[in-house]
Amino acid sequence: MSAGSSPEKIVFLLGAGFSKSAGLPLSVELATSFKAFIVDRANQKGPKSLKLLHFYIEGGIRFQFGKLGLDPSDPVNVEQIAIAARHLLTRERNPLAPFVSGWHPHLIQLLSDEPRLLETYLGCFYEHLRIELGFPLAHKIAYIDHLAQIAAKYGGLDIFTLNYDCCVEKSLSPYCEVHKDMLLVDGFSEKGWQPELFNQSGGELKIIRLFKMHGSLDWINSPEAGLLNINKIPAELADEFVGMDPHLVFGTDVKLTGEQPFFSMAHLLYEQLSKAHLLVVIGYSFSDGYINSIISQAQRLNVKLLLMNVSPDAERGVGDGEGAWAIRIHKPIPEKAGELIQGNRLRLEIEALLKEFSEEAPF
Repeated sequence: MSAGSSPEKIVFLLGAGFSKSAGLPLSVELATSFKAFIVDRANQKGPKSLKLLHFYIEGGIRFQFGKLGLDPSDPVNVEQIAIAARHLLTRERNPLAPFVSGWHPHLIQLLSDEPRLLETYLGCFYEHLRIELGFPLAHKIAYIDHLAQIAAKYGGLDIFTLNYDCCVEKSLSPYCEVHKDMLLVDGFSEKGWQPELFNQSGGELKIIRLFKMHGSLDWINSPEAGLLNINKIPAELADEFVGMDPHLVFGTDVKLTGEQPFFSMAHLLYEQLSKAHLLVVIGYSFSDGYINSIISQAQRLNVKLLLMNVSPDAERGVGDGEGAWAIRIHKPIPEKAGELIQGNRLRLEIEALLKEFSEEAPF
């Protein structure tokens, strides 16, 4: 960065591997623990058909693997389970429903015996997510504070996360309360979802903008009050929303929904990448086709956009996810997120990469 020039714009994209450093499970690990959870729930509280429904759903996913020429013994991830359950629940509203002669007799029998079985199953699913992802320990997420130091150097930071957990907020909110020159903005106030909050500029204030692309465990969508973050509203009001399902969407379903704020989040990611100098990807497996498409389109439009990929598997490339082949990685870093960030080595890697490319072709 030359003297007098504005700081380079840095965008972060976080996947499950980012929160793994906080001790939270990956998607495949969540699927394994959910199976144990649902079997135990069925055996202890019932109905017994909960576990039969789970076996049916997982079996169907594995059958589809085989039909697609994939190994049916490959791990099933928790998003595949959630997507299947949600689509089964709304199967009659699917545009293809009029062309389907009938649903599997086993499913019909399960729902005949327990008409609200799918609702109960999804309720168990959200309960399990809260148990597994909802309570990160303060010392486990301390490494996230170091992102604020990167934000301080580059005049702010845009963080897009695909995770439902609240690790980033639980770490950076207290940090920003102490460091008055920093502000964390997530698009919510006590009034609910207000995306115009992302547009504020702070002068000397360094703004960290957090975009939760797939929703959050602390979001709820109330028919009366709209989209709320329960941690932003008064406690006495939050009590009335206890028990409501969190407002989440699952990877491959994002491109099929116009629901807010998910539709806007995808546009905002593309908009920010179109003017960024560097995208730092941490713990993302490049398995979401719509995310891959946004990244590759932004790279075609914005020729100065560099991409740094942080993952223990980074040197293996982007894998075979939908559209991943079109993504260019300029710097793979085969390390765990927490260790790299905690030691400030990520900041140094960012500085070195930007310096290397600015000397070759100045921004």
